Amino acid sequence: MMPAIKQEVPVLRRVEDVDGWRWYSHGDILRAEDMYAGVTGILDIAVPASLKKYFVDNSKNKQEKRLTETGNIGSDIHTCVEIDLSGGKPDLTELTKPAFDQWLILKDKHKIKAFSTETMVYSPKYGFAGTYDIYGEFEGKPCVMDIKTGFFSVKAGWQMAAYRHAAIELGLIPKDAGMVGIQVHRDGRIGQPFIFQHLDWCLKSFVSCFEVWKALYFTKLNKIEWPWLKVSSLDALKE
Repeated sequence: MMPAIKQEVPVLRRVEDVDGWRWYSHGDILRAEDMYAGVTGILDIAVPASLKKYFVDNSKNKQEKRLTETGNIGSDIHTCVEIDLSGGKPDLTELTKPAFDQWLILKDKHKIKAFSTETMVYSPKYGFAGTYDIYGEFEGKPCVMDIKTGFFSVKAGWQMAAYRHAAIELGLIPKDAGMVGIQVHRDGRIGQPFIFQHLDWCLKSFVSCFEVWKALYFTKLNKIEWPWLKVSSLDALKE
C-alpha cells in the first residue's frame, strides 16, 4: 500500500477575526481577499428538525459537555486512522480501540488505500476552505473519503462535495474522483461505507447553503469587502 502523503498545497491557517469568526487564511494577518469561509461553518445553517429538538431538550452546558467529549474521542480516532494509513502503529486506548478495530476490517474489506490524508483545500474561485480526511482508493477507484465516528448525517455528502470540488479546482485530484463516507462506531459495532452516487446533488446542496450563508451575513461580509460575496457559487455546478 502506498503510504499516505501530504499534498503540496499552500498551507492555510485557522484564524479568528475581531468578532470571533473563524476563517482559513494563508497568514496570521487577516485580509479580506485571503479570508476563506470554513465549509463546516457554512453548513451549520442547515439544522435538521431532530437536532433542533436536541437543542431545545438539553441545556447549553450539557450540549457543550457532550460536544467536547465526543469531539475529543472522534479526533483521537481520526488520528489513529491517519497513523495507520501512514504505515505507523497508533497507541490505542479503551475508547479508541473498538472503532479502530472496525476501521481495520473496513480497510481490508474494501481495499482502502491513501494517497493523502488530512489535506487542507480551498477554492480560489468561490472563497471556501476545509480539510478532507482521505484521498485515495476505495475498491480500486479514486475517492475522497470521510471518517465518521458518530451520527452519519446527510450533510456529510454536502461537506465532501465541497472538499472534492476545491481539490479538483486546485488540480489535486481527477474530476472522476468519487466520494465515500466511512462510518466506524465508537462502541465497536460493525461499521459501513456510504458510497455517494449523486455527486452533483451533493454539490448543489452545499452551494445552496453557501448562498444562504452569504445572504444571512451580507452586512458583515459587505462591510469587510469580502471579494466572494457577489461571486455566485452556483457557477460551480456548471464546471
